[in-house]
Amino acid sequence: MTRHDNLAIIETPPFLRGIYSVAGLNAAPPLEPSLKSLYYVTSIPGDWPDEKADAKLREYNRHKLYLLSMHEALPGHYTQLEYANRVQPEWRRVLRSAYGNNAYIEGWAQYAEQVMLERGFHDGGEPKMTLMFRKEELRVLANAILDVRLHVLGMTDQQALDLMIKDTFQERPEAEGKLRRAKLSSTQLPTYFVGWQAWRRLRNDAEARGGAGFDLRAYHDEVLSYGAIPMSALRRLVLPE
Repeated sequence: MTRHDNLAIIETPPFLRGIYSVAGLNAAPPLEPSLKSLYYVTSIPGDWPDEKADAKLREYNRHKLYLLSMHEALPGHYTQLEYANRVQPEWRRVLRSAYGNNAYIEGWAQYAEQVMLERGFHDGGEPKMTLMFRKEELRVLANAILDVRLHVLGMTDQQALDLMIKDTFQERPEAEGKLRRAKLSSTQLPTYFVGWQAWRRLRNDAEARGGAGFDLRAYHDEVLSYGAIPMSALRRLVLPE
């Protein structure tokens, strides 16, 4: 595997803080893959009241920030996009970047968190980390439910907030922000759940086929080498009939 060292961690520029309210990755572009990938981290605004700041810090506590950095940077989006920027020829790399499959992209980042915990990150059994990861699973499920019910089943704002706050234990500022996001977008929020499940199934089936000779590192190198293609196409490449 080629060594990658072009990731820079910087404070989120003010004009991007509406998008990256906590953290996020701005990857090196496919036409200039040697440029820096920027991992934006957003501080809490100094003019926030204590109650709102405390709620934000409860939601994004130390363990959640570990998971978030796995998701956005290593071995999540940054790693996946670095592999995608090595796809050849160039026209294929650009095409797969412009039309990247979101279930592949977000599913990989969720799956990457899971792999890190499976492989012993944070001792593998730290109860607070385990609890935060279980909460994240609930959040991924809520994302999918929220998008579908808001856009096609007449879900009210209060029902949406109840789902997030009461049923999946999110803090109110987080829930209110997610509600705005869900109203302003469609079909993106379910891709975390759909993609994660597809990555889990693919890994399980690849392990079953590989048996005792299954090499997880080689498997990850292969699945990332194709760029963000649809998960059905990835399955045909990885597990040909």
